[in-house]
Amino acid sequence: MQECDDCATPLIDIPPTVIQYSGQKRQQVRINMSYFTTNPVVVQCHAIICEIRPATVTDEVFKKIHEKRENIIETLNVDADNILKPDKKQ
Repeated sequence: MQECDDCATPLIDIPPTVIQYSGQKRQQVRINMSYFTTNPVVVQCHAIICEIRPATVTDEVFKKIHEKRENIIETLNVDADNILKPDKKQ
């Protein structure tokens, strides 16, 4: 999902986001919007603010994501002072 060319509110930034779309007619999707000016902006009901573009995520991408997540988890230092009980550290 990303900002569209014919966006109804050009002052609002919609960062590209990966979503899983099941093909249903209606599906709720969470959108993160950024707004960096002090001028008020009104978003009308049913205004088009972004669009969904098809993409394919391969198994290789999932493997890289998993590896990065494991690396982050290994670098975390949980309870260095041994304050927590062992069952709370998990």
